Amino acid sequence: MNRVQLKQEDCCGCGACANRCPKQAIVMTADAEGFLYPQIDDTRCVDCGLCKQACPVYNEHTPHGYDQQYYAAQHLEDEIVQTSSSGGVFAALTAAVLDQGGTVYGAAFGENMTVRHERAQTAEEALRFRGSKYVQSAVGTTYTQVKDDLCAGKTVLFSGTPCQVDGLLQYLRSAKAPTDHLLTCDFVCHGTPSPKVWGDYIGFLTERHGSLESYNFRGKQNGWHKYFPAITAGGEAVSDRYRTKESFFKLYSSCRITRPSCYSCRYTSYDRRADLTLADFWNIDKAAPEMDDDRGTSQVIVNTEKGAKWFEACQQAVRHKACTKEDVWQPHLEYPIKRPKAREAFWQFYREQSFEAVIGRYGQDSFVTKCRVAVMPLINKLGLYALAGKLYRVVFVRNKK
Repeated sequence: MNRVQLKQEDCCGCGACANRCPKQAIVMTADAEGFLYPQIDDTRCVDCGLCKQACPVYNEHTPHGYDQQYYAAQHLEDEIVQTSSSGGVFAALTAAVLDQGGTVYGAAFGENMTVRHERAQTAEEALRFRGSKYVQSAVGTTYTQVKDDLCAGKTVLFSGTPCQVDGLLQYLRSAKAPTDHLLTCDFVCHGTPSPKVWGDYIGFLTERHGSLESYNFRGKQNGWHKYFPAITAGGEAVSDRYRTKESFFKLYSSCRITRPSCYSCRYTSYDRRADLTLADFWNIDKAAPEMDDDRGTSQVIVNTEKGAKWFEACQQAVRHKACTKEDVWQPHLEYPIKRPKAREAFWQFYREQSFEAVIGRYGQDSFVTKCRVAVMPLINKLGLYALAGKLYRVVFVRNKK
């Protein structure tokens, strides 16, 4: 059959196939772990093969052939930096696109703190995209909306995980849609956590504190280097115990709740699909110490000529410094996360026990993680960040590319 047929460990859940199907025969359906996979309705499918044409797994990416540029950057407005995950460069790109009458797509919190991709036409609407969301977002029909905007002559900024960006590009290519006015932006990804676990965690917090009003994964009350979740419910800040115990972030960091395809991710390299790649500049104290003010600094990798044009267009809103490839090195620009040996045991426990039992047992740092957190400041101070990361790959990571 001329249709998408992937193993779960290969499918990234980008939704390109569902957006491309002319018969609406494909529905993205959650599995037992909460991850979305395509389900095909045989009564609707006409075996046209368009889903395979749009799938990034079936189609090879052609390298851009552009001489990448690397920058440290930070928005000039304090409020934007404070409410952004790192240095607020995405906010500057958003403003530049909206000023041209364009549209912006990104991940936003929806009802009950679900995470999904949405469309914004104003600066106020685009505020929903600011800040990291450590959950795999549901793309829904946004690829189709992007195509419609491009066909209408609009400028479009699409931000997402590397696999979501690749899914969009393959979808647009298969649909023969114009892309001259499309700007894509991805980030250095640590893997996408389960929406089901996130939903159960929100339910757990709601039972204790009432309906949540906001959840910021990267609160900077103690500075950027010591960020922690900032949660409000009933107009009050929720106890900070959720940064040390019963923490969703600890589940995420353990990689037990990560999508199976992430353990063999094809996007953990400098060969980026997007025009621009953003990330936290963790090596800022060595690469550009004058920009290390503990408020957050963005790492910008310019991957295409189009990306260079747009980064230049927003430079009046940011201060920036050119850096080297060595300066911006991060582990997941070289290798994917390791699949935990105890992943299956975790999910069996998850199916059999209450969420309170799960978060109580797994929502805290392991001894190894505590040691890593304790020594990281010293490693950074000694300028050994990249060396430590490469050594970690040699010693621990087995699923090498």
